[in-house]
Amino acid sequence: MPAVAHSGTDKAQQRSEILRRACEKAGAPAYILARLHRLSGSTLCSWTRYGLLPTHPDTQQRLARALGIPLEQLRSLSDTLIGDEP
Repeated sequence: MPAVAHSGTDKAQQRSEILRRACEKAGAPAYILARLHRLSGSTLCSWTRYGLLPTHPDTQQRLARALGIPLEQLRSLSDTLIGDEP
């Protein structure tokens, strides 16, 4: 019986691929990519691995810019909001 892919798994794979391409384009590992865009490594990791989206709009915008994707795509691939509203 073939395995059935779940949409959460598909999203996680898409997020990983987006991060891989962004790092490749920047020629830097993820933690450097995060620092270049004034993000913590944990913010980048939380989105990539768990789909956790920061609640602050400025942080969302920087994360999308770091990954080279539109903000709406970032939001559509996210599962949960994290952090406090300003």
